[in-house]
Amino acid sequence: MLLEIKNLNITDNKKTLINNFSIKINESQITGISAPTGTGKTTLLNYISGILDSDDFCVTGKIVKNTDDISYVFQEHRLIENLCVLENIMLPLKNLYDKKTCTEKALYWIEKLNLMHKKDSRCSDLSGGEKQRASIARAFAYPGKLMLLDEPFASQDENNKKNIMTLIKVLAEKEKRAVIIISHIKTELDELCENIINL
Repeated sequence: MLLEIKNLNITDNKKTLINNFSIKINESQITGISAPTGTGKTTLLNYISGILDSDDFCVTGKIVKNTDDISYVFQEHRLIENLCVLENIMLPLKNLYDKKTCTEKALYWIEKLNLMHKKDSRCSDLSGGEKQRASIARAFAYPGKLMLLDEPFASQDENNKKNIMTLIKVLAEKEKRAVIIISHIKTELDELCENIINL
């Protein structure tokens, strides 16, 4: 088991966002979380990743994480705009590998995400869909055992969406990564996930 949450409650000063939420996540498991926009899905991922601002929320419950290696695809791309695609994807790898290995791993995922023609382009010059794929490539390149994906298909056409789904399945199966995917489109989760939780 990579992650277990028991009886989680998250509230802000206005409302309850997460109410009595429990989950267990094992390696190679792809879990979907479905709920309408604005119902606390992103807040939940931020809590799991450890970046939830405790000054803004009241949190009760228990979390057990058996890994600190987390890859996160945020809803907003969070790329460094004045760096190129290749440089952005290499950034989180620099503390793990030598430069040659960083470059090889980054280029591998750039190709897999259909961005090779943009590898030297500044991220400020990319379209919304290209920025999202660059963010996905960065997360896939980092060897996080737990992958958090927040609306990863939102800006993608059908071909890119199917490609990303295939890559997620391969990572889960071959690298034994656990995956949590957030989407408000249930058909996406039905196609990809073995377990779907409705918030």
